[in-house]
Amino acid sequence: MKSFDIFWKLVLSTALAVLLCACGRQEPSLLPRPLDPALYETDPSLPMAEEVWVRPGVLGGIEILWSLPSEETPACQIQVGEDASFEGALLYDAGRGPSFMLMGLEEGKEYALRLRTVDEAGKCSPWGETLVQAAAGGEEAEDLSAPYDGIYVRDQEEPVSILWKRLKDASAFEVWKSGTGKDAWELAEGMVPAPEDRRVTWTDPEDPGEGPVYYLVRSLREEGETRTFSSFSDVITASFQPLSLPVSAAAIPLGVTRTFEATYGWAGGQGLVWTSSDPETASVDQAGHITGKARGWARISVRLPDGSQEDSLGVFVDRQAPAMESLPEEAFVYDPEEGIYRQREADADGKAVLLLAGDLMSLTRQMRAAWTGKDYDFAPAFSLIRDTLEEADLTAGNLETLTAPSYSYSIEEPTGGGKALCNTSPSFLGALRGAGFDLVTMSNNHNADWGQEAAVQTVDQCEAYGLLHTGLFRSREEDRTLVLEIAGIRIGILAYDGGGVRFNGKDETWPKEDKETILNAYDPERAEADIQALKEKGADYILVCMHWGVINERQVTKSQKRVARELADLGADYIAGSHPHLVQRYDLVRAGDGREVPCIYSLGNFITNLDAFPGQRDSVLMRLVLTRDESGKVLLSENACIPCHTFDEAAGIPYAALPLTEEKADLLPDNWEEIRAGILESTGDKIAPFAD
Repeated sequence: MKSFDIFWKLVLSTALAVLLCACGRQEPSLLPRPLDPALYETDPSLPMAEEVWVRPGVLGGIEILWSLPSEETPACQIQVGEDASFEGALLYDAGRGPSFMLMGLEEGKEYALRLRTVDEAGKCSPWGETLVQAAAGGEEAEDLSAPYDGIYVRDQEEPVSILWKRLKDASAFEVWKSGTGKDAWELAEGMVPAPEDRRVTWTDPEDPGEGPVYYLVRSLREEGETRTFSSFSDVITASFQPLSLPVSAAAIPLGVTRTFEATYGWAGGQGLVWTSSDPETASVDQAGHITGKARGWARISVRLPDGSQEDSLGVFVDRQAPAMESLPEEAFVYDPEEGIYRQREADADGKAVLLLAGDLMSLTRQMRAAWTGKDYDFAPAFSLIRDTLEEADLTAGNLETLTAPSYSYSIEEPTGGGKALCNTSPSFLGALRGAGFDLVTMSNNHNADWGQEAAVQTVDQCEAYGLLHTGLFRSREEDRTLVLEIAGIRIGILAYDGGGVRFNGKDETWPKEDKETILNAYDPERAEADIQALKEKGADYILVCMHWGVINERQVTKSQKRVARELADLGADYIAGSHPHLVQRYDLVRAGDGREVPCIYSLGNFITNLDAFPGQRDSVLMRLVLTRDESGKVLLSENACIPCHTFDEAAGIPYAALPLTEEKADLLPDNWEEIRAGILESTGDKIAPFAD
């Protein structure tokens, strides 16, 4: 045991343990269960550890590794201090022998630690003793994020499989398992190799029994002798399931086939019986493949062969947009000769007043609140802010949803592949028009949620409801530039998805031709060509709307700053951002020609039911006034913001958007001024609130 003692003296000079908490989420406890040492008989013939290594534990704590004089790898016991004894599990062969993770140590405190091996008969080797100190340190890397899209899959052949998306910089993965989901986590599989493709699947070789079973996945990177671990994924739960379908309603286009996997028990829906209430409208085979045959509605049912359990879903085939109610007259008329839109009734005051709104969202709770029993009526949600919006010559916002009736709405299928699916009734567009919106920018990370045809349907619906649009297109021949003339001032508008957002990766299977035609990803060369095309149409002032940044992050990223500088240098006059779901700061970006280009990095969510993070209901309306000076140059003569907020309820209206102004004080809660102050703090001191 001489080498054992010498090594421990060397170990004491280093910081060996970590007590970390990743992203504010409590990591799983690996504290083993206490044991009674009196239950074990000491047997000096059992192998003892010849060498022991102690290093920072990747979950926060101490990881202990040891080598044995023979190939035997008995279990071990760890004792910390005089009273705390724990039984350890062998985690994995780390290239030097068995490994054990010890958690729950207090940072900076020194502990007496003893280790011994134990065989199946309960006989133990003598204790080996040393001191360890729990100190700050660790092996987690900031650039190695946790595996995401963690999905529990009930496979057709195997009881429990886990599927997740591979990280490019991960060399392997670990899967941890627990019977409670709270403690007693054990390493179910270490070093799952990272394959060449983008997906990793691991199947639990053990019979899950009654269940439930809980799993965690984390990635690791090996560089020589160094191992870097990520934080853990969210807990993945597997349990024996009654017969069920994933949704109760869905929509598919005519002639399209979709597969709906029913779940039952541990394996996925083998031997189930599928039927359709109207096979002429929607047929189904015994594998759950549903095909739209004719426009209409059918109920698809699935049951166990003995009829003891059954579930069903309603399927809309080629659902049509609701009948349009009367809409206000369109404010702009297209001039085919010049390829621009002119204000129908131009003001004689020689100024153009613009309002720019943030994300226009229509999510599950909003749809539920808007349901009338026959269709969705979103107009009340905008009724309290309509007078503000109608005062502008042009009101624009970012349409953060598809409006494709042939595909499932968010309330029917809110997620797919671990990502939100944003699609709503086209009646949402009618509510926007009725509230005073003239234009929607459409290039955002949800463009590809339901495929190419859904994106094209959304463009069609915008035109049917009389909304000007840019950022999403139908064909190569379509004009990708948008110029509006207000009071003789020509305003060019562009919209791009950029800064790493990139359509949530859902365009990966699209043909290159469709990506380049329908979507509008930011590229400096494309932006340069587009800005030049706007100038050739006589644009006096160019507004660029960017979908960029990091969701739920107030901090502006380096990528946002870089793209803003590029756009300023290319000739943009004003930049407005969306996507982070929080208000970000307003700044002035200095272009290469000396101009100071205004940039609001994120306008926030103009209307939404999101509330997981503070500030997700906040937004600003940017109010721009453009005028032409005596030399003929168009100037930004006024520039201010109007703080806004979406309330759970205002004046009896659910999810109502309201400006936080004295004029609306009787409709606002008592803390509205506090909310307003927080929004203005986010925008910074370079922009002032609008004072009418």
